[in-house]
Amino acid sequence: MSTVPTSVFDATPISANDLREFDFEVVLSRSEDISVVERPGRRCDNYQKGFRMAADSAVESGKIIDAAICYLFNHLCSLCYGLNDHFIEDNTTTLLLNPIEPYKDALHSVATEFEDQELQAIVADVLWVMRYKPYHKMGMLAIDAYLKSARLLEDSTNWYDCTKRIERALQIAARLDRNGKHFSDAIDYIEDLLDRLNASQAYQESGHLLRLLLDFGEGDTSKCISIAKRLAESFQDSKDWESARTGWQILARWHKRDKNKLEEQFSNLQAAKTYEHEAIAVMSLAEPKYIKAIHILSCGVEALRRAGASKEEIDRVHALLLKYQRENDNYSEFRFEIDVRELVENSRHAVKDMPLQESILIIAASFQSPSVQHLEELAEELQERNPLQFMITKRMTDERGRVVGKRPGKDLNNTDEIDITTRATMYEEAIRFQELNAFGVILPALRQINLDHRVVPSALQQIVTNNPFVPKDREEIFLRGLYFGLCLDFMPAMHLLVPQVENSVRHVLERSGVVVSSLNSQEIQEVLGLDNLLRMPETKEILGDDLLFDLKGLFIERFGSNLRNRLAHGLLSDAESISLRSVYIWAILLRICCIPVLQSLRKRQETDN
Repeated sequence: MSTVPTSVFDATPISANDLREFDFEVVLSRSEDISVVERPGRRCDNYQKGFRMAADSAVESGKIIDAAICYLFNHLCSLCYGLNDHFIEDNTTTLLLNPIEPYKDALHSVATEFEDQELQAIVADVLWVMRYKPYHKMGMLAIDAYLKSARLLEDSTNWYDCTKRIERALQIAARLDRNGKHFSDAIDYIEDLLDRLNASQAYQESGHLLRLLLDFGEGDTSKCISIAKRLAESFQDSKDWESARTGWQILARWHKRDKNKLEEQFSNLQAAKTYEHEAIAVMSLAEPKYIKAIHILSCGVEALRRAGASKEEIDRVHALLLKYQRENDNYSEFRFEIDVRELVENSRHAVKDMPLQESILIIAASFQSPSVQHLEELAEELQERNPLQFMITKRMTDERGRVVGKRPGKDLNNTDEIDITTRATMYEEAIRFQELNAFGVILPALRQINLDHRVVPSALQQIVTNNPFVPKDREEIFLRGLYFGLCLDFMPAMHLLVPQVENSVRHVLERSGVVVSSLNSQEIQEVLGLDNLLRMPETKEILGDDLLFDLKGLFIERFGSNLRNRLAHGLLSDAESISLRSVYIWAILLRICCIPVLQSLRKRQETDN
């Protein structure tokens, strides 16, 4: 038996003729037989497993070229939804595209010859993304193939797949030429499909199409408002509260485009009211889900405030939130022994086979910032055990040997230096805590989630929407940053999320009535930077000692990770961007976004104890 290659591509050369001679139809027809029952049909994600099985079979038969072709197309098909989700073109997927480099010529030669629209779309799209040769021709080919594939998927079981292909076609067409034929063809198809769905009263399938028209500034406003209203009311009547909320939010956006502020406000208020109904529905199940209901209501309170709801409405939902918090007795934070193997196993087990959104909350609840009191006691104990070590000045250097910080030697007669030495030691010990949690708790859970689920950005939508830490105009940035980390891609996660921390802290303080700007001598109003924000007493009151100390060490303190300053000044290397500290930063920001749930649950736990 031949040995299976250690990677998808094992440097086996593949020519255009090899691709022409390969019997793709055999693999594709078998893929239909092994596709999932809920979403049958000829789609790339079905093909992926078929190519993998065919590759293994070819290896066993000694057909190395066939195996290499199958491994190549297994990889190409795995990119389908990544391409559709915008992120492929943000220079963050080099590792996914680099393996395709040796085969670009062969793929380009046969791109127009594929009879299957799905394969043609993904091949042309990848060549478009890689900007290969006259890439605009590949873009046009991908658009045509995606729209043809979408038409084949027009039925009640495949609307998601249909609209995702339309979306990708529209994305490429917009970049290619917004005034060109391919862009207008995609818009015409969306409007025609909306008309057909509306005529058949299939309002529930229209939401994604309405959002696409909004995102690209197209569509007849009055007609789309009518469809969006029916969409929201249809979901509301069927008591699908999450979908109803989406429908009302879409309608609000169309009214905003129509500059009808009164109707926009009414639609936003209707969307905010769905949170209460959804929470009650969750608590009416045979097994009430307290954590989920509390999270829903926390978002609901914030949504009602943003929508301008009356004080009575806000107070009612807040009272229901407090009621569920008092009743809940199922929550307990994870507590592990320091055995890393047990940490890893407990973390994996905690999320295994859990629903995706609950798994995300479990990660956020699975650790907390180190106790400042404990760190201080540990630092003092270390100084007592090793007094000579702490009497010597310690220099902190970067990867090039440059001194970036100094911990002064301990002078028993100087109380200030004792405090500086202690705090520097506390930050150093906090880093060990952060890396232990990243390695033993966060990463194992993330790996298990990615084994169990196809991670999609929408799983994080409820976390970032109407979140007190996430300003409304930054929700997409947080969504993408958290999504990247959830997919174990921490380099783009860091570069998206870390710069937003300063603005989010400022946003939280402003909402609490704190002045976060200063007036200089030239009467220019300047907003306070993160360093000043994290040293304000009001910030400590809002965040608490432990979380505030954690954030200072992560973002601004020289003896901490200081990754925010290093990132801002271009000093962060590739390795640091994907380090355990970066993993922890992603996780702590996820946890902060989940504070409306976790903080209230922790208070309940403390009360019980």
